[in-house]
Amino acid sequence: MVDDETKETASGVPAVQKQEEITISMKDYQELQYWASLGQKKQSSFWTDALSNPEGTSALKDGVKEVIDSTMGSLAKLQKGNLLYSAIRMVLVVGLLGAIVGVASWLTSTGRLDGSNLMFILGTLTGYLLTFLTKVELLK
Repeated sequence: MVDDETKETASGVPAVQKQEEITISMKDYQELQYWASLGQKKQSSFWTDALSNPEGTSALKDGVKEVIDSTMGSLAKLQKGNLLYSAIRMVLVVGLLGAIVGVASWLTSTGRLDGSNLMFILGTLTGYLLTFLTKVELLK
């Protein structure tokens, strides 16, 4: 003996709900229409107001400028720290590669290393340097 009004699911939530009609007066309906149209006009007129009165958007412009300036300042501080690290790393790499080329040249001049082996070492190091310099350029 379950009718449509009291029919419930296992969780206790009514399965069928009756729809009720809401009646309002014509005056209230027209007032709702007025406020809805006014809200739509306010939303769509921001750009026209901003273009016709650019002085009104100065607060927005100042806020955006402040955020960009602080971001660029932070980025400059980070890059200044990375610049010292990159310079030290570059000096170490160039020094190490110079030492390798120097030792290989000395070994070739004394006859302990073949000339083709020296060319192989120089080609490998040249390729490494080109790759290293490309990566350094990408970090900037």
